[in-house]
Amino acid sequence: MSVPLTSVGATADLLGQEIDRLHGPVTLVRRSADLAEVLSVTRSGLARAVLVAEGAEEFVPEAMDTLLAAGVVVAVVEGFDDDRMVAAGAVFVPVDTDAREAAEILSDESQRITRLRGAAPGAPTAEPTVAVSAGAPQESEGALGPGDDIGIGESLLLSTDDHFSNGGKRIDDGARSRVVVVWGPHGSPGRSTVAVNLSAELAAQGHRVTLIDLDTWGPSVASLLGLLDEAAGVSLACRAADRNSLDPAALDRAAVRVDLGRSHIDVLTGLTRPDRWPELRSGSVRRLLHACRAFGEVTPPGEEDAAAQQPVIVVDIGFSLEEDEELSFDSEAPRRNAATLTALEEADLVLAVVNADVLGLPRAAKSLPSLMEATTASVVVVANKVRKAAAGRSPRAAVREAWAAIGAPAPISEFLSFDPATVDQAALDGSVLCEAAPNSALRRELESLSQHVSERLAGQDVADAEEEVVTETKFGRRLSGWLRR
Repeated sequence: MSVPLTSVGATADLLGQEIDRLHGPVTLVRRSADLAEVLSVTRSGLARAVLVAEGAEEFVPEAMDTLLAAGVVVAVVEGFDDDRMVAAGAVFVPVDTDAREAAEILSDESQRITRLRGAAPGAPTAEPTVAVSAGAPQESEGALGPGDDIGIGESLLLSTDDHFSNGGKRIDDGARSRVVVVWGPHGSPGRSTVAVNLSAELAAQGHRVTLIDLDTWGPSVASLLGLLDEAAGVSLACRAADRNSLDPAALDRAAVRVDLGRSHIDVLTGLTRPDRWPELRSGSVRRLLHACRAFGEVTPPGEEDAAAQQPVIVVDIGFSLEEDEELSFDSEAPRRNAATLTALEEADLVLAVVNADVLGLPRAAKSLPSLMEATTASVVVVANKVRKAAAGRSPRAAVREAWAAIGAPAPISEFLSFDPATVDQAALDGSVLCEAAPNSALRRELESLSQHVSERLAGQDVADAEEEVVTETKFGRRLSGWLRR
């Protein structure tokens, strides 16, 4: 397998020439002057590997993400900003390596990437992960289990040893961190309200919960919890991840702790303005989620009693699932939906919150196939704002009938009642329903939803609640007739 190589820096040029003289599979095709030339050469397909020495400082996280996503091998010579480069996904080449050994490193890495890209077309080539106190890099996890080792960026080595050296412990193997993503189509189905209250209910059950607002269209978690949003916690954490400085202490500084009686949740607030969405790049968000997974699995000193509880990362995302890169650009462009799509790729479980009315159900059913294409995780459909005024005297039965008539690809698993007065009062108080209205019907339904989520994350089979099948409801007939027109 031929591996065309470009080099950057005098040291890399010399090593590249020695590799080329071997007349093996790795051949030097261009000595590039800077990053701009490297990007040009790799985009054209002329080179599939880059050897970097002097000039490594130009390879910022955005550039590394671009190269790695394209399947390009990036190798850095020891002594040239190699710690940062390896953390961003580069392959390490010791300074005393001879040409033959260096060629083998490049060739082996190229073959590995080719195999993985062939097994998962379109999947990101590099997924940085975080090493925790066990000392070995973690593999990417998603869809309720460890995923394939699909990245050459295996070494975002943000070791927690230094921060928990006074007695922190790794949680039990059966209680690994899980990512729960809450999505809903456009039309305000209530996904942020569900995400906030789900986080509170999971925390009340004993889970260690981190709530992250990754909505790049209308971030609202901070407002619902009555938090000052002068600084976007998620943006601070992503910048720290890009600088390879996201450790537990930095994550604590970026997050806001919200106390809920005997429990609490850590909140990374969303962007203060929607026009700041370019700050949430795919690579940054992926590094952040991997760090939250890893740090959640190490219990700080003094909290060892919670070590058996499963850490849960709840992510509130935007409605849009459009693949912006399908549009035509002359150069690399940021994607507004990158944070949403990356969170879905990393998810272990996805909640699809749909509005239970004549507008919300068809809208959600049309978007659901795109959602299921964007994630390998299980999708749990939650009908929200269920009410007689919108669906008739038997609203749950009517919603089920209408959903079946539409032909949605997944059943409705949970129902949440429409209780605007209770929700508005909780939002006005900057509180959650388990505090503001603990005995309300909606709060009990959210508690049931959180139990459903916990059982799913624990790997238990959860059967949808069986209800009497009712047909010919007014709501069902209306939607069926609307679909026939």
